[in-house]
Amino acid sequence: MDRVFRKKSRATKHYLLLLILCSSMAALQRKLHVTSKKVSPNVVNSVISAYKDAFKNCYKNFKYERWNCPVPQAFSHINTPVSLTYTYPHATKETAYVYAIVAASILNRIVRNCRQGVYQDLTCVKHSINGTQSNQDESFSVNISNALKLVKRIIKIFDYKYVRDEKRKAFNWNNSVIGLKAFTERLTTVCKCHGLSGYCSSKTCWKSSLSSLKETSVELMTLYHGAKKYEEQHQQSDPSTQSTNVMKNFISKDVPNSSVLVYLTESPDYCKKNSSIEVQGTLNRECNHHLDDSCKKLCSSCGYRKHSFVKTIENMQCNCKFRWCCTVVCEKCVSRQISSRCSLSTLR
Repeated sequence: MDRVFRKKSRATKHYLLLLILCSSMAALQRKLHVTSKKVSPNVVNSVISAYKDAFKNCYKNFKYERWNCPVPQAFSHINTPVSLTYTYPHATKETAYVYAIVAASILNRIVRNCRQGVYQDLTCVKHSINGTQSNQDESFSVNISNALKLVKRIIKIFDYKYVRDEKRKAFNWNNSVIGLKAFTERLTTVCKCHGLSGYCSSKTCWKSSLSSLKETSVELMTLYHGAKKYEEQHQQSDPSTQSTNVMKNFISKDVPNSSVLVYLTESPDYCKKNSSIEVQGTLNRECNHHLDDSCKKLCSSCGYRKHSFVKTIENMQCNCKFRWCCTVVCEKCVSRQISSRCSLSTLR
């Protein structure tokens, strides 16, 4: 009887916690909806598109990891930016990666849209006195500078300002800045010559951001694998300086520089399903059949077995030929390939 009562008590407590969390999220979303009206609609749309870009790249990189970057339910159908803090309540290194890639993705969208003239109400590109665009490389530097300011403002408006815990604030900000830094360092300079008969009498240069998000997401994977846990430094007793100290000391003692993702809590067991933290587990997940390490990580190391099967892929393009002029015609083929997934160790 006492055991039954304890179970009911735990269930009631769990229900109340969920109720409080849902109520808090609903209140936050109402605040975010009001806040989003203070930001240009074009910018809001860019942020929403950036979320999609971020999770697309994140999933590709983590496809064969135990945590495969599933898209949170809150991001499935959104029309206003969503707070990452409430979506990812646990400050693990996976959450650190999400903050970094989302920040980089927002910057990527803002920069591209600035160059395309989407934001008529923002100062994206520097112009000379006579109204013509000045040196492209210089103007793009201003573009990047203004874009960085805007992205940091967006992060503060839609997430940072609603966080009460100082350590979590520092966690959010540190990893977002690392994402912005990784993105800007990957931008490449592209130049175009102007002149008769191919003579380069003048040259226009600018920074290209068309493919840097993918490269940034891969670089952030390296930082993810080398993420460091935050070790609390000695803080001053004066409460007024506590926030500043947390921000300044938010880095592990053995980290040689600031280009590192930092986390607060250890990652949970991603092998087994845990609905309370939206962990799906690795059972029935596909692993890379051609890489033994991939299937070992997802299957055998998690207590499952590797089950190989033949996958049929229909309507694949094949036997493509160039037709003058100027189209490519392909046939539709059926392809069969060996794939593997994680199954229960014993068949029933």
